[in-house]
Amino acid sequence: MKARYSYLLLFLVPSAMIAFLVMAFTVGAGAGALWIFVYGDSPWPESSRTLLAVFGAVVFIATLAMLLVASFRYGKRREGFKGLSKGHAITAVGISVLIPLLILLRLWSGWHLG
Repeated sequence: MKARYSYLLLFLVPSAMIAFLVMAFTVGAGAGALWIFVYGDSPWPESSRTLLAVFGAVVFIATLAMLLVASFRYGKRREGFKGLSKGHAITAVGISVLIPLLILLRLWSGWHLG
């Protein structure tokens, strides 16, 4: 398999995790901005929920596409160096394991923002 496809597949799961986290942060920030500056404690219209969902989907897809294009291009540049690097594979697996562990650690510790 060519390195461009190997890197694309190798970094698919970490890229999806990072894109999901970016989406969650931006939707949270958008909801916070709507709460502070637009709606406050009044009942929110249904259109605001739809807007936040569409905004989150666009951010997720754009972030995922950006990260996958970057991994594809990097793999394309590495094709002259015998393909996939062991260090990069370890990094991808480490990111894939570390992100859920950090989330579980935060949830397990009982420390929440509320």
